[in-house]
Amino acid sequence: MSRRTELLLLLALGACAEQRGGDDDEREAAPPPALAQVGEEAGLAVDSATRARIGLTTVPLTAITTRPEVELAGVVVPDPGAGTTLRANVSGRLAAAEGTAWPRTGQALAAGQAVAQVGDALPLTTPRGGTVVAVHAFPGQVVQAGDPLLELTDYTAALVRVPWGGEGAPPASASVEPAGGGTRRAGSLVGPAPEADPLTGAAAWLYRVGGGGLRPGVALTVHVPSTAAPEQGVLVPDAAVVQWDALAWAYVEREPGTFVRVRVPTTTAVSGGWVVSSGLSAGEQVVVTGAELLLSEEFRARIVVGEEVGE
Repeated sequence: MSRRTELLLLLALGACAEQRGGDDDEREAAPPPALAQVGEEAGLAVDSATRARIGLTTVPLTAITTRPEVELAGVVVPDPGAGTTLRANVSGRLAAAEGTAWPRTGQALAAGQAVAQVGDALPLTTPRGGTVVAVHAFPGQVVQAGDPLLELTDYTAALVRVPWGGEGAPPASASVEPAGGGTRRAGSLVGPAPEADPLTGAAAWLYRVGGGGLRPGVALTVHVPSTAAPEQGVLVPDAAVVQWDALAWAYVEREPGTFVRVRVPTTTAVSGGWVVSSGLSAGEQVVVTGAELLLSEEFRARIVVGEEVGE
C-alpha cells in the first residue's frame, strides 16, 4: 500500500473519530500509542489516557462448542400445495365485491376477503390468504359456474430443493440463508423431491422454510449438521470486528495495556458473532467499543515510525 493511500485512509478514519465526540484539538494534539511487541506479535501499548480518549471497552472471550456444518446449494421450487384458484360459484355477470377494486397481479389478499360477485349470488371470498399470481376474468364479463377467476399463491412458507449425495435421508433440520449471505432461517425436512437435482443429477430432498418473502427460483445456501466431531473455539462478538484490507480483525489485550490486532476468520458465523478455533483463548479481553478508533491509532503509530500498515 502506498504512503499516500495510508495517509488518505488515516484522514478518513480521523474524521470518523471526530464524529464520535470529544475535543477535536485535544485529539489532534495527542500522540499515537507506542508500538509494542508481544512475543512474535506486533501490538499497541495503550495507556489509560488514550483508553479514555477513544472510549475503549473490552469483554472477555467466551468458550463455545459448535457442530461442523455442510453447505449445500438449494433453490426455492414451486409448492403445489400453496396455490388456490377462486372460481365462479354460479353463471352470470362478474363484478367486484361492493366497495372493493378488482384484484391485480401481485396484490396480497387476506383469507376470507370478499373480492367478487357473480350476478345476485353471495360475494365470493378467498378461501386462504395469498398473493394474486394470475387474473383470468374481469368485471363486466359473463362467466360460467366453475370458471377460474383468480389464482393465488401463499408464500408464507417455501419449499427448498437440496441435492443430497449422502446415504439415507439428510438431517431433519437445516438452516437456510440467501446465497450471498444474510439472515438464517430454520428449515424442516419434508421428504424426497419428485425429481433429481437438474445440475448435479443427485437425489434431491425438500425442506420447508418459513418467514415469507421467498419466491421460486431464489438461490439459497443450506446448512446441514455434519457428522464430524464438534469444534471447540471462542466467540468473537460482532461488535469486536473491524474491517481492514477486505479482512475481519479484532483487538485482543495480550498483556495488560497492550493490544494486538488478530485475524477473525468469518467461516463460522453464529448468533452474536464468529467462532474462532485457534489463536485466541477464552478469558482474553477483546475490544468491543472503540475498535475502529484503535485501528486509526495503530495506523498513526505505524506511519510515525515509517512502517507499512498491514498484517
